Amino acid sequence: MTKNLLDTKKIAILMLLAFAFSFVARLYWVSYASGIESFYFNNQIMINTNDGYFYAEGARDLIKGSHEAGDRSAVTEPVAIATAALYKILPFSIETLMLYMPAVLGSLVVIPVILIGRFFGQPMMGFFAAMFGAITYSYYNRTMAGYYDSDMFALVVPPFAAAFLIGYFKEKRNLWQALFLASLALSKILYPQSFAWMAATVGFAFLYTLVFDRKNKEIYLTLILALIAVCDLPTAAKAVIITASLYFQPRLTLDYRSLAVFAVAALAVFAYFGGLTPVIGSLNAYLFKDSLTVTSTLKYYDVVQTVQEAGKMDPNLFASRISGSMPIFIAAIIGYGLFIKKEKLFALTLPIFGLGLFAYFSGLRFTVYAVPFAALGLFYLIFWGLRNLDERAKIAVASLSFLIASIPNFYHIYDYKADTVFPSGIVKQISELGKKASREDYVFTWWDYGYPVRYYADVKNHSDGGKHDGATNFIESFIICSTSQNAAANMMRESVEAYEELIKQGKEQKTATLEYMLAKNGFKNEDYQQYLSALASNTHKKSVKTRDVYLFLPYEMFGILPTIKLFSNVDLNTGAEVSSPSFLMFNHYNETEDSIDFGGAVFDKKTKTVKFGEKTIHLKSVSISYYDKNGTLATKTDSGSSTGELHLISLPTYGAYILADDEMFNSLFIQMFVFENYDRNLFEKVSSTYEAKIFRLKI
Repeated sequence: MTKNLLDTKKIAILMLLAFAFSFVARLYWVSYASGIESFYFNNQIMINTNDGYFYAEGARDLIKGSHEAGDRSAVTEPVAIATAALYKILPFSIETLMLYMPAVLGSLVVIPVILIGRFFGQPMMGFFAAMFGAITYSYYNRTMAGYYDSDMFALVVPPFAAAFLIGYFKEKRNLWQALFLASLALSKILYPQSFAWMAATVGFAFLYTLVFDRKNKEIYLTLILALIAVCDLPTAAKAVIITASLYFQPRLTLDYRSLAVFAVAALAVFAYFGGLTPVIGSLNAYLFKDSLTVTSTLKYYDVVQTVQEAGKMDPNLFASRISGSMPIFIAAIIGYGLFIKKEKLFALTLPIFGLGLFAYFSGLRFTVYAVPFAALGLFYLIFWGLRNLDERAKIAVASLSFLIASIPNFYHIYDYKADTVFPSGIVKQISELGKKASREDYVFTWWDYGYPVRYYADVKNHSDGGKHDGATNFIESFIICSTSQNAAANMMRESVEAYEELIKQGKEQKTATLEYMLAKNGFKNEDYQQYLSALASNTHKKSVKTRDVYLFLPYEMFGILPTIKLFSNVDLNTGAEVSSPSFLMFNHYNETEDSIDFGGAVFDKKTKTVKFGEKTIHLKSVSISYYDKNGTLATKTDSGSSTGELHLISLPTYGAYILADDEMFNSLFIQMFVFENYDRNLFEKVSSTYEAKIFRLKI
């Protein structure tokens, strides 16, 4: 057996072992979830990310062979297409594929990390780095079992591209050249938003070539072809151009004149089919914090202000997400620098690694890109320190170092007991709704729940995880927080009929529903408040009903109710806050016979007052709402002081108390969820449990 074959076999074994380690680590959550009955539906553990249901809906519709116009189904998304294809060739349910695909595909990251180690003559270093990176906080979180999302493509391909690029520069083999170009083209298909790191990688590789390998004309040709690979040219055309170029490359006489001609042609194609537009868009969204709101003359509340991913990070959290802990992160950075100093070719990973470090300023979502390269830096430093030991001693000390460095990651895997998006009880409610509702019916709820509701009920909705700009959220917020059920009901009917008209006109993604409604009814945008007041009137002329509309109110919406309120509690002409509503929810408190201490607020049962420090506030009412042993809702409200400012609600079923002012107490959500107090002429109760309520609009 030749030396090359032995080396290949050794590398393959290391990759297999690292892959198995990564996959098994991801099975811990499956083991944990398997013991929780509420995590199961259709005899399978459900997924743990909301966005996953977007792709699940697309896969379901592809398998079914149809979907409705304007339903925003992900039928063109690579994740959905891949899932549907696997469903047709493998003996697994779609739920099983959704659960395990992230763990399988996410674990593939070990391959390029080990390859990079091998290119620099240290496959064992790459092996330990691969295992370490695979279980580090942010990479684990976004490729764990159940995290069914585009991340399983988006996060795996960049290390492959970096490895193939290093391999090509190192060995000048056509295999690595072809694989590098193929990885760029594939990444553009699997995750179109990957344009930024690809363009940065190609640009940096060009600068590297100018400095260190300027006479190698084949590298220039490769980078010229890379421009073709990363643009939006149709895939078939890319394949033809790249394949033909690689085939004729050995037969071409490459001189600087011909390269200049190729470069100009490639730049023209690059600019025409995409150019820098995706980069500019990403910078606007994450660096300059541009609003996600549709073009509008009204000043809606900006959704970016509520997105946690798009903010500056705590240094310790930043370090932990990349390397598990601050000390390990520091060691990884030192090792990364040492790696580049000793092997300047490793600098080709800087664009992707830099994107991960960019997370410190732009938010946690980017940290994951730095993980595999930080892991390589860490174990390069470790192996450099062990360079004088024999191979056995190196592996022994490296193994111990791996275990010690991985302790925070092991603890994180153990502690990260993510819940499924919905418990099975709510999923059953939504699925039952799907048996009553048609695929053209609408369900209103907050955008967080849009994808799973669409998947399990097979209906339409107005907002979801991909459509929740300020203009869209205003509609849902107005409905959920309105103190007039008449206004909320009319908004549900009018906005659905208006949105359907926008769908038929192909304008639903660019036109604010409210502004279309205003124009349709003869109102100027600045007079929007007159229209909203008209919706509350009994004399409002309703649009012709074309479909049923439902309202889904889960208990967990309490946790985000103040945020929901923000989107409709705004003067759309000025952008200023209209009022200062008060809503406090307490899940931890100390109760005695005479009082309840909420921590910062104390309720006196005898006087029906709440004391905030030195300030005493009288209560307007004290209510209780709970489910008895038969599952029946029981409510009771005692009046308090006529001059009271707040309402106290006891929710013993949930072990919670609520303090709310009139505005929040009389909101549709609290009245219909807590007390099931609703206008029977407007709404019909479809489903009611302690977890969620579903109502049908009757008008």
